[in-house]
Amino acid sequence: MKINVRRLSGETDIIEYHDRPESTIANLKDQIAAKINYYRESLKICYRGKTLEDNMKLVDAKLEEDCTVVVVGNVPTSSKRKREPIIGEEFDRQAADDEERLNSHAAKSSQCDEKLVKEAELTAMGFVSEKAKEALEKYHYDLEKAVEYLIDGSQRHSDPEESHEEDTSSYEMSEEAEHKFNEIVDGALDFFEKLRVIPKFEEARLHVVEKQISPKEFAESIYSMHPKLREEIESHWDLWVMVVADGIPDAENVVLSDYSSEENLE
Repeated sequence: MKINVRRLSGETDIIEYHDRPESTIANLKDQIAAKINYYRESLKICYRGKTLEDNMKLVDAKLEEDCTVVVVGNVPTSSKRKREPIIGEEFDRQAADDEERLNSHAAKSSQCDEKLVKEAELTAMGFVSEKAKEALEKYHYDLEKAVEYLIDGSQRHSDPEESHEEDTSSYEMSEEAEHKFNEIVDGALDFFEKLRVIPKFEEARLHVVEKQISPKEFAESIYSMHPKLREEIESHWDLWVMVVADGIPDAENVVLSDYSSEENLE
């Protein structure tokens, strides 16, 4: 199986992996770490916006031939490339001056473009655009920290602008917030039920995943047959993206913490 391994820097390596029925993500990590010279312990593999756990079997990860995974990790200091010295003292000075001027000009003219590129990088990994932008802004456009935040979830990260002191009162939910929370969860469950009754929805969803059709294109095809669902899907867009990727969850498997964020309860 050929797998494209892309780093946050944009560089891509190709791994030829001969998978076996018992192969796991841990086995794939060993090969990737050796290929791109990353610390094995720090390596994380992202596929379609999800982190692949070490004990997951490759067959369960549903990696496809010629698919692209994104890796995050630390590179040994000794492996960093050193620039070759330029022969000729005068030429060396001139080249350094030219490089400094070019770098100064590029820094001023591309600051905005760099932010857009980083947002596009995260959405290309499968993260929702709004969440990607939020994570980048939270960590001052540090791409690696934003990726870790999106992978591990906000519950494991403290806000870098806030104190690390824990306030136990924040865990208490007011009656108004609890009412709002229940409304959000009920709305999500109702949305799932409306999708569940669409004829052959799961069959169509699997086709979309296989052909790597975007959630937006899939939604447009649903609108053409069920125009009344346009408002429902657009108002539950994050849930729609989740459903397209993973299927409609059963009511007992809905993770309530997904709908109880402080942002939703305000």
